[in-house]
Amino acid sequence: MNEKVFSNLRVLDCTTDKIGSLASAYLAMAGMEVIHVDDPEAKRSRGEKYEFVANNLNKKVVSINYKTPEGLDLLKQLIGKCDVFIENLTFAQIDSMGLTYDALKDKYPQLIVVSIKPFARGSQWQDCPADSAVIHAMGGADYITGLDDREPMVPGPDLAEMSTCAYAAAGAVAALIQRLDTGKGQSVEIASHETIIAHSRSAYEMFHEYGKSARPGNGFAYFREMAPQDLYPTKGTDPNADWVTIGCPADREFELFAKAIGKEYLLEDPKFNKSAARLKNLKELNQIIADWTKQMTKEEIADLLLRKSRVMAAPVRTMAENIKDNDLLKEGVLQKVTGPEGEDMWVPTYPAVYQDYQVKVTAPEQVEVEEVLK
Repeated sequence: MNEKVFSNLRVLDCTTDKIGSLASAYLAMAGMEVIHVDDPEAKRSRGEKYEFVANNLNKKVVSINYKTPEGLDLLKQLIGKCDVFIENLTFAQIDSMGLTYDALKDKYPQLIVVSIKPFARGSQWQDCPADSAVIHAMGGADYITGLDDREPMVPGPDLAEMSTCAYAAAGAVAALIQRLDTGKGQSVEIASHETIIAHSRSAYEMFHEYGKSARPGNGFAYFREMAPQDLYPTKGTDPNADWVTIGCPADREFELFAKAIGKEYLLEDPKFNKSAARLKNLKELNQIIADWTKQMTKEEIADLLLRKSRVMAAPVRTMAENIKDNDLLKEGVLQKVTGPEGEDMWVPTYPAVYQDYQVKVTAPEQVEVEEVLK
């Protein structure tokens, strides 16, 4: 059985970049029919073409210049044929074009309108431009990612984009479920700035515990007082990738670790046999561990510690390594689609695994407006 989830629902996606487009992509991968409105005058670089494919998986694409009266009329006709309307235009744009929930609800009482913005309506920053760098900085992600006594660091993953779009997609589904009960549509507003705050729960837990903004750095966010907890170099030829993370939350885990690496003497040494002592002598302990990790590859260490000894440890993986991971490929988390130049292109998919439905992704399909207006 491969019956799509939500296959009877239709979404109109009027977003212009990753902070927005991925929300409807998640809904498309769950089986909804998603129509993306593209600017017919868009000129994309080679990199932007790849981004367009990745952001619009499983969608139909129509070209509409909604900045003209005729294009705006077409857009509103499409809205009337959809269950969900997702947009990330500016407040000024949606207000002037009559695309707010309040402007649409009388004519389309069952419509769900999902509005994605950098900052919330009414915020002092409401009309300010912002990309992920601005959102990460203001939301605290840069600070959290930094090391103690060092400068902040921009997080590597697309936190602003992914968290915003995940919350937006969840908000859309929740509103659709509510509609089953009320028969009415709903307005869902998502501010990227606020999603970074919501995404940083452990930072606020530590703030209350320590009375300051704690920075876990390369450690484990929930275990500030555990030792060891860090990234360690391993045997290999890539100084950027040949690393492992190792952490021992308590004395029992450290005992497993010490025995696994053949250094049982650490369990008798008063500098290392208790968690508090290891914290005081962490620099020396980290050097002992690094001297050991440098003798093995990261995969050998992960096999020994994580798989065989049940110690929290993992190799630092690159994208090139992930696309060769049989587990990820089997689950379908990474799949191939046709890229903008006709080549195979690896893309991350929606990471939910359904019992009776396997998520399959395809590149966006260009269609005529008349086709989706039927």
